[in-house]
Amino acid sequence: MADVQDEVRWVLETIADQWPDGDFADETVVRQDFESSEVLETGRREGVELSQTAAISADEGDRARTPIGTEFHYDVETVVAVRVEGVHEEAGGTIASKGEFRRLVRYAQAAIDAERTYPSVDADDEVGFVHYEDARIENEQNVSSDYADDFRVDFDVRLTGKQDPDRR
Repeated sequence: MADVQDEVRWVLETIADQWPDGDFADETVVRQDFESSEVLETGRREGVELSQTAAISADEGDRARTPIGTEFHYDVETVVAVRVEGVHEEAGGTIASKGEFRRLVRYAQAAIDAERTYPSVDADDEVGFVHYEDARIENEQNVSSDYADDFRVDFDVRLTGKQDPDRR
């Protein structure tokens, strides 16, 4: 069975492929598809133990299709929710400082920004295929506790594009 577009997988793969210093494998972080619980580094469905590694997880949020004109073409917006989290070393985690955690968040965002124009969200099955024109980072929320050892930042990646059901 052919795979349809997977925006969540695109976000997670882009983060590793476009990592600013070019060596995502050297980071103490894993990427996880939040919906399926699959950890991309292992290929297994499993929980992430934040005492052993930081995590970047993603989940598909809203998807809106707005008709264009009198034909069956659509403007499409797909939102992927991203969460970056980790635990301070003093609490048994892998994050040495608030600055190191901020670097992790900024590198993940910079990786997505590197593919922000005409992001290539490929698929084997073209049914429902969207030709994305841009990707934007929005709604960043730092939900880390100021006096705790847990770090967490959530943000959205909004992909916008066009869908032509007649062109498959």
